[in-house]
Amino acid sequence: MQWKSKMKSSHTRGGFQWTNIFHMVYRFLQIIMACVVIGYYASDLNAARKVHKYADSKWVFAVVVGCMAAVTALIFAVISIFSQYRTIAMLFAWEWILVILWAAMTGLFESMYDKEKVEMQPGVRAMKTAAHFNA
Repeated sequence: MQWKSKMKSSHTRGGFQWTNIFHMVYRFLQIIMACVVIGYYASDLNAARKVHKYADSKWVFAVVVGCMAAVTALIFAVISIFSQYRTIAMLFAWEWILVILWAAMTGLFESMYDKEKVEMQPGVRAMKTAAHFNA
């Protein structure tokens, strides 16, 4: 029994577990990736809006998935500060929904821009970078 208490105290410091730091770093990286994806696709949506063209549903889908991922990462980061890992593991189903949405977005934009020649248009380079960043 005494051995268990020693092991537990080596992993915690003042009630804060070291795995919480890992989760904070992981969620911070998720927020950065989501913001980059939002920036790439939202800039094209804004350019289309300025010339009074329609908003392509593929770009709207990418921005919505990026926003959902950023908000989720922010909420989960805050939850990981105040709760144990078991609570976060219960929210695993929502993470899988986001994984499926990210995979669909990656497949969609990779199929659109994978065979494109980067030298032909300057906008293609940015979209090809964004498609590769999704993966």
